[in-house]
Amino acid sequence: NSQGSSTNITPSSSSGVDIRIHAILQYPRCYDTLFTSHLYLNSPNFPQKYTSCQEEEEALDETIKLTGSSPLLDKDNAWKRSYRALEELYHHGTLESIGVSNFGPADMESLYDLSTVGPHVYQGTLRTLLLEEELVEGLVKHGVHYQCYDVVSTVLEGKGDAQRAYEMLERIGAKLGNVQRNGVIANENNVGYSGVQVVLGWLVQRGVGVIPGTFNLQHLVENSPDVLASMPRFTPREALDVEMAVLALLRGEDLDDEGTASGIASAVNEARKHTMI
Repeated sequence: NSQGSSTNITPSSSSGVDIRIHAILQYPRCYDTLFTSHLYLNSPNFPQKYTSCQEEEEALDETIKLTGSSPLLDKDNAWKRSYRALEELYHHGTLESIGVSNFGPADMESLYDLSTVGPHVYQGTLRTLLLEEELVEGLVKHGVHYQCYDVVSTVLEGKGDAQRAYEMLERIGAKLGNVQRNGVIANENNVGYSGVQVVLGWLVQRGVGVIPGTFNLQHLVENSPDVLASMPRFTPREALDVEMAVLALLRGEDLDDEGTASGIASAVNEARKHTMI
């Protein structure tokens, strides 16, 4: 259900088979508003669509229902029992790490108080990373690694209302594609980096994990760890310009001809105080 866990499996770098499981508690509780959201209705991660928490709960397999009571009966505490179960699996060596996703500041504070380990990872949106100062400060304080899962969709959806901001990202990408490292062009195809790649690379260089979120093989290659890691380091000015452009995309407030917009510059200065590294 919407409060359930997801798992990611990563291979070990050692020889042989060594499966490592990373579990994510996706939501602290179910929200009926989720089922009418653009993210839910258009996400391939939810192949079966429901209209309410109750409908989703009733559709669960009977075997799942027998494992415990419905979280809808105790929305404020059910997620805590789920996290305790994940902790037990972690202490037994079944899980490599525990993470949470889409938790607000109040729920995160409760989690910090009750947890015996982790969370190791927080999966959230680009908007949350740059605009939810209280939440991000708490993550930094407790050493929680941020993974951003909607970078690509946010950048592409925002460029319609902030075309100059997106063009700034493309100019930076074109410039970075011609930067030389030890006499070698950074991008061997000499075509530069796309606006999306620029934002992904900027986040990676800040210590933020990124999940491109695509089933397209070409896009997976373009946004692969190797490609992003090979991107030249941003200069302080370039990093500031990327941040300004991203905030413009998020707010739907485009840059003017001089590359600034009302309220964006001050927001950048404030946001620069909160970094994930």
